[in-house]
Amino acid sequence: MPVQHSPDLAFRGAGETVLVLDTDRRRLLRHEEILAALGYEPVGFTRLAEAITACRTAQARFDAALVCHMPGGSSIELAAALHAAAPALPMILASPSTRELAVPSLETSGITELVHHPLISAELAGVLARSVASSAARRRVRRAAVAR
Repeated sequence: MPVQHSPDLAFRGAGETVLVLDTDRRRLLRHEEILAALGYEPVGFTRLAEAITACRTAQARFDAALVCHMPGGSSIELAAALHAAAPALPMILASPSTRELAVPSLETSGITELVHHPLISAELAGVLARSVASSAARRRVRRAAVAR
């Protein structure tokens, strides 16, 4: 794993919960370590069905989701299924390349941000900060609408 610079403190999490979906258990543990070091509470899943159940059981539990690259599989399809279960959850896709990704397929999959895979702490920190801030803003708007 390459040496990475510490992310700016402004981009550190404050215990927000991030769902992490990666089908490889060892990679998932590495991703959870990176997220914890950035100040987030990672909750990892290797199976899509378990991640969907967790989203449906506790809608407000997660502040963002990180869907990781699957060699030979479709990470976009995983993100789309997760988005269907939790449409308000910001989806971050970790991909080694964005060349083959079409914007319309990203939008319909609910993907709001892209990061390079393998993960780079500083890049992930900035994307998570934006995603968590947008998630919190949407929650405030929904609460205000319900209170009226």
